[in-house]
Amino acid sequence: MDVDAGLIFDQLIAGLGRGSLLFLIASGLTLVLGVLHVLNFAHGVTFLFGAYMSFEITNRLATTPEYFWLALILAPIATAAMSGLIEVFFLRPIYKRHILYQFLILFGVGYILSDVFKMLWGVQYQSVSRPEILSGSVHVFNRVIPNYTIFMIGIAALAAISIWFILNRTWFGRTVRAVHEQSEMASALGVNIRRLYTTVFMVGSFFAGLGGVVVSGLGSFGPGMDAEMLILAFIVVCVGGMGSISGAIVGALIIGIAEAYAILYIPKFALVILYFIMALVLYFRPWGLLGRAPE
Repeated sequence: MDVDAGLIFDQLIAGLGRGSLLFLIASGLTLVLGVLHVLNFAHGVTFLFGAYMSFEITNRLATTPEYFWLALILAPIATAAMSGLIEVFFLRPIYKRHILYQFLILFGVGYILSDVFKMLWGVQYQSVSRPEILSGSVHVFNRVIPNYTIFMIGIAALAAISIWFILNRTWFGRTVRAVHEQSEMASALGVNIRRLYTTVFMVGSFFAGLGGVVVSGLGSFGPGMDAEMLILAFIVVCVGGMGSISGAIVGALIIGIAEAYAILYIPKFALVILYFIMALVLYFRPWGLLGRAPE
């Protein structure tokens, strides 16, 4: 394998890892959009909250990197709990109002929480120690693949399987699909729409928090990353299809791999390439690659 082919392989793996991270964040965003029909502009701060919770569990409550595994469980749960409060106290009272009200309240909540995070954790970037098993690498075709990249891909695959199982093989998933298709009919049949909406909002935020934990072990994180990851998640959702989990997988892989190769070959225009891909997809398919056209 020559040097150019080696670089192409390296960037492909890096793109898969990046796409896996984007899927974790975008999956929750598209789930909330598909069921609640809400663009969650506070999704970025829930992601960042997950990273800060990972920092608290791994660096403050413990002195060993092995507590990263505990953070992988507890931080997303804490993120989901926080998001449940946001849904109940801020979003629930305005579901029937114009979508602009939802945008303003969620944008405002995200802005306030972003400043609260700065007060609690400062403006400097934080880092989390990860277990030794995630710090090494393996060799494939004479190329080095970081263990953490493999871990990110594995976590994303597990998340995708879990979401598929929940939506297609559980009573909760059948109820979610029923509410998505006919919310009034589902309510007439006795479904507690309010409780279901809160649960879906929390599940979506759980995966955002999981993405935050993954980012915390990847490198340093801090203020500003909430907006950055929110924008990338929206690009993924637009490319894959709004409300489509399978679309989130496809969109995340496309954006992750495209970003990896753009950074290698045209780093000054890496972000522009991502917007160009989104614009190109929306021009030909305004509902996204795997989204459904409005009836």
